[in-house]
Amino acid sequence: SKIEVDNCLILEGNKCDFLAIKYLEEAKKTSIDSLYFIELKGSDLRHAIIQIQKTIDKVKKHSEQYQKNLTYRIYARIVLNKEPAPKVNTSEKMKLNNLLKKYKGNLKTQTIKMTELF
Repeated sequence: SKIEVDNCLILEGNKCDFLAIKYLEEAKKTSIDSLYFIELKGSDLRHAIIQIQKTIDKVKKHSEQYQKNLTYRIYARIVLNKEPAPKVNTSEKMKLNNLLKKYKGNLKTQTIKMTELF
């Protein structure tokens, strides 16, 4: 499933553009296997990371109200229009990488186009 987050699921504050959900059994769509937080950005990688982090925090907070131990994987994907400045290794990026590692996911960035097969 693909959900538009920006100005649809979340109306205020920093948020990413899309959330893709991969289910354990695609036909039933009952148990979540993975969440993919997706941001499409010009060249501001740091701001894209902040937007994804804030969206993950909001979704986790909402999910934990219903389920204490989240078992799905969390991934972050950022597609930029232009090459980012070299060595964007901010504390925000390290914080996001640590969170994604906890949920057995990762962060990938790409310029212009990204393809990923589920």
